[in-house]
Amino acid sequence: MLKQLLTPPLLVIALFTSCKKDIRNQSSVLNNTNIDAEEISALGSSTGIIDTSSSWYGTYTGYNTPYPIIPDDAIIKNGIAQLPYLDRQFSYSNIAYDVPPQYNISGDSITFEAKLKNPRATGFGNYDVVLQLTGEQHSAEVHFVADASYVQYTQYYVGKAKRTELSELVHYFGVFQTLKLAQKNYYTAVYINDSLVYKFKYGVKNSIGKLKTINIATKGYGTCTMAALRNSFNRKPIFSEDFSIDGKSNTVYY
Repeated sequence: MLKQLLTPPLLVIALFTSCKKDIRNQSSVLNNTNIDAEEISALGSSTGIIDTSSSWYGTYTGYNTPYPIIPDDAIIKNGIAQLPYLDRQFSYSNIAYDVPPQYNISGDSITFEAKLKNPRATGFGNYDVVLQLTGEQHSAEVHFVADASYVQYTQYYVGKAKRTELSELVHYFGVFQTLKLAQKNYYTAVYINDSLVYKFKYGVKNSIGKLKTINIATKGYGTCTMAALRNSFNRKPIFSEDFSIDGKSNTVYY
């Protein structure tokens, strides 16, 4: 399960910061993508069914491994999800969820959204906020930094389709904001509070495939108040979690 989280990508990618090929202009070919703010608007009021076959959990990422796996009753409290204090150094905290195998959710036709906050001066890593989708075929990740002096650490990729050193991904999540990662017609797009940040085509060969895990990573002790998935084609909700029950996952499938 932990193999799907950020530990290998973050530690390896940090070693490649000397590779600074600027390919931002390639995003200009995206006029045909149909991902827009209307399609990723707030989840509707549809009722659903609470699924207890999988729970949220937390992990820490860093060099002083192994780190403990944190169960939901230690990360969910008072309407938020946040990892507890750890008495040793780490780089990132991960709030993750493994999709139960009975759900066949395509990672190439979904919008993943999370309402989160991550103040400065916490943690020791290069990235500040990361959204990650892990599928049976490939993964999708978008990495934000809070300070423009660290722009070389920004990246956005699906499979082997990758964009790096993006000034668009310099953003400080000092207050709660909704971050969205959307896939549709083999295009990917990221939004903050429904405003488009960046988008590009990743193509069929980089297909995510059946979704296995979603992950919200933050430098230090980031906080999340909501996570959800929506179908990017018909805008219908797939599942949502508002972390409203202390110490218990409350994931609703529609």
